[in-house]
Amino acid sequence: MTIHFGKIGTTPNTFEVTLKEAILSGTLQKSGYHRVTLNALLGGKVELDCDRCGQSYEYPLEGELK
Repeated sequence: MTIHFGKIGTTPNTFEVTLKEAILSGTLQKSGYHRVTLNALLGGKVELDCDRCGQSYEYPLEGELK
């Protein structure tokens, strides 16, 4: 995903990006001359493989990004 810096304003712009079962949604807002503030939530789940036995398992994603 590419976002041009010149198109980000001082009012929060919402976005949502989905990849399989993982979702990143939040806002982007210009907070200075060359600064952008990101407030987002990461949620969903991803499928991972165990390093020892090779079995697949689902890992929950939960987090806040600033």
